[in-house]
Amino acid sequence: MDTQNFEELPLWLRKGPSDLMISLRKYNISLDMPIVLVGDSVMASTRVASVLVSIGGHDVRVLDGGIDGM
Repeated sequence: MDTQNFEELPLWLRKGPSDLMISLRKYNISLDMPIVLVGDSVMASTRVASVLVSIGGHDVRVLDGGIDGM
């Protein structure tokens, strides 16, 4: 998934909660399930994690080391 599902260009502002929930449902993700984020950029994964926590994610984690850490 792309970070643009969570933020809007050109200023990378966080989308509203209802738009975020639509993006999560598209990928069959629920905020009450454990969510592990991994990607080429740990910074981008961490940004998405903070957005998910801000809308009610309780068990959101970022894989240390990104894809190289797998």
